[in-house]
Amino acid sequence: MTTSLTAHDIITMTNEDLKKYVSDLGQDPKSMSKTDMHTWLIKKMVPSEAASAVEIPSVLSVVSKLTLELQLQYYLKKEEQEKELELAKFKLEAEERERDKAREAEKRDKAREAERYSIKLDLEARLKLKRLEVSQTQNVPVFVQHQHLNWRKQ
Repeated sequence: MTTSLTAHDIITMTNEDLKKYVSDLGQDPKSMSKTDMHTWLIKKMVPSEAASAVEIPSVLSVVSKLTLELQLQYYLKKEEQEKELELAKFKLEAEERERDKAREAEKRDKAREAERYSIKLDLEARLKLKRLEVSQTQNVPVFVQHQHLNWRKQ
């Protein structure tokens, strides 16, 4: 029954047809999804039949039947396409390297900014601590001492 089926036939079948073919081959289709039935039927196909369903002549056999001029054009075009592909690969690799460099630079900038911010917080904390120490040695609140210094400047 499956000897006359191609993979295309199986894939385009309705659910009912799939169930009929699967059950005719001795498998219970009730617990199978449509994809399961497709897969099961395709696996049941004889490999040579599946391969013969899609027969594509090799490029070389087609090219060998062309005139010398057309063969030359084919090989030149093929070489040009290979060079274009290689160039596109190189461009993509270069772009990827540039993106990597940009990401690394961004990481370094963020790390430097975080370090600067950490230093700033540390210096602010030291300044507050020094002000507190000074105010305790003079028994003057920091706020009042600060106002007093401003008063002296005027």
